[in-house]
Amino acid sequence: MIRVSQTKPIILSVHGKGSQKAPVLRRIAEAIAKYRYEDHVILLITHEGMMNADMSDLSGWHVKIDEVPNAVVTDKICAEASAVYLQKSYGLDPIADTNWSRLLVHDDTPITRKVMRDDVLNDLVTLDKRARSAHGVYVDVQNWADLQERGRRLQWWSVWTPLQLESAESVTIVGASYHHSVLAKVTDAFYPGAIEIEEVRLVGQPRKARRVFVHYFTRGHRGSSTFWQTKGRGHVVRVCRHLEKVLLGYWSGNKVITDYCFGRLSGQQVPPKTEGTNDLMHHTTCAFIYSAKMLASDQPLIDLFGLSPEDIERAREIEDIIQFIYRGDLRNAASSEDYHIYLYDLYQAEALEQYLMDQQIDEIVLVPVEEAGLLDVRRLGRGRPSSEAEDSRSREERLAEQRQKDRERQKRKRDRKKEQKLRAGVYRGPGRPKKKGYTQDQPRTP
Repeated sequence: MIRVSQTKPIILSVHGKGSQKAPVLRRIAEAIAKYRYEDHVILLITHEGMMNADMSDLSGWHVKIDEVPNAVVTDKICAEASAVYLQKSYGLDPIADTNWSRLLVHDDTPITRKVMRDDVLNDLVTLDKRARSAHGVYVDVQNWADLQERGRRLQWWSVWTPLQLESAESVTIVGASYHHSVLAKVTDAFYPGAIEIEEVRLVGQPRKARRVFVHYFTRGHRGSSTFWQTKGRGHVVRVCRHLEKVLLGYWSGNKVITDYCFGRLSGQQVPPKTEGTNDLMHHTTCAFIYSAKMLASDQPLIDLFGLSPEDIERAREIEDIIQFIYRGDLRNAASSEDYHIYLYDLYQAEALEQYLMDQQIDEIVLVPVEEAGLLDVRRLGRGRPSSEAEDSRSREERLAEQRQKDRERQKRKRDRKKEQKLRAGVYRGPGRPKKKGYTQDQPRTP
């Protein structure tokens, strides 16, 4: 049943492009106030506009958010010289019993647009925007003079949560991985139990049976952009040489990957962040050699909010992989073609396999790329060699362990399919089905 509105909606779009001279945040606040009592108004704004505008009075409005916003920002910057500018532009409101302070924007501080146009201050744009918002910015200093010490770096963080929208009639976030997001975990740590979430699963078009092949290059180590730029440069060469032989539909990766592979690979090179586009749906093969792990600037997420490095990696790296591979033909529920994905390591492949199983993809096959010669290559640590003993097992023993892991993975897959069939009421136990018309208590007459 399709519900048709009996009103002709007013549709407004507020963004920074175009000839409008008034600041975006002011235009958003004015539109909210002006159209609050209209019967049917659709106000389109960006995530950035939503998180930085004044949303203190949303009575009468229903907020719909497409995808989970990048609401938690952390950074660590060297500011020995710019501490003078920071001291003149921002006050410090110390938080009791901590080494943190909240930034207070002085009245004579240059507006954000001027900061954006300044080449020297460009790294402070996000900090300045967030400092002017309701959720603010917190810094690990309580006296600006301390920041002028040699080697002293400024750690800062800012957290927007859905509680900023608590005056709205309702708030809906359309996103498949909200519970895995940094936003969800930080919100729960910041305001435990303050938000009641009603999860709604949308039922789409039934999927045709298809096979998804997830190729990976190594099970011996994890990748990272820093590693690929230094000791792992040879690994990038081997990965690229193999992918040169593959007919790719689209591909991407970190800058070190795209710089080296540019002009060498078939298919369409696209940005790593591809959520929201449908332009790649005709492709059945993609490659994503990518890393987005925890950074030193993320330490407040661990110290203050209790996240783990694995939480951060799932929210960033694995979520980016999921968004990337779903831009292709895998997005098409009516397709039954084989779909091929190329990732760097087994950890990524197994995390993606688990997600695809949750999406009820019929057959997922993990494929080790032996030809590249990286499968069991271990990554050397920094500094002195590790005192950890080398793996003295033979190649056959390592392969036997890998086969055992594969068997366990297949068992988990079978158990999951059995559980799905039990829920659907179509499960049939092992063995031949019983003949109708008799039971064990009533044997057949010869």
